[in-house]
Amino acid sequence: MAAKLGGHMPYRRLAEPYLQALSERFHETSLLTLLERRQLKMFHAASGSPDDPMRYNIGLNVLEPLVWGATARVILAYLSPAEIDAAIAASGPSPVQGLTPDEADIKAALARIRQDGHAVTNSHRTPNTVGVGAPFFDAEGQVVGSLGFLIPTFRWEQSDAQHIVGALRHAADALSAQLGYRATAAR
Repeated sequence: MAAKLGGHMPYRRLAEPYLQALSERFHETSLLTLLERRQLKMFHAASGSPDDPMRYNIGLNVLEPLVWGATARVILAYLSPAEIDAAIAASGPSPVQGLTPDEADIKAALARIRQDGHAVTNSHRTPNTVGVGAPFFDAEGQVVGSLGFLIPTFRWEQSDAQHIVGALRHAADALSAQLGYRATAAR
């Protein structure tokens, strides 16, 4: 499976400088998450690690549901309504708390993500962790994936969240531009 997913590596090559810069700047684990549209799942394709001894080891190239976690939800928010419904139906319980997906809650969260242009989640995939994600798009305006952070909750509470989110969105927008995306007011 990893070899098959590895075919997306132009994204990885383009994203790695952003991941490195984000991790160096904020001393947190950064992520490149890509959409596997045929299966309506996502996978982490690359990560940037800070020098800090408290960092996350990310499993790469493992397909996971689009419902749980900021880097996944921010992708899900920009899919078609039919794809969103199918992804929610196929998602299963949350990995940390075992919660069953609540369609109304998820759809409300997706509307907020589209309005804000980013996602923030708490302990969806990893206990005591805040996930932050911002989407990036290809030349046709289709969501391809997201850039994100995993941040220990205690460090997130002490951080300048607006600054972190702004830098992440800026990096995702720059990656979108490299892919030929031209932003419109509709996003």
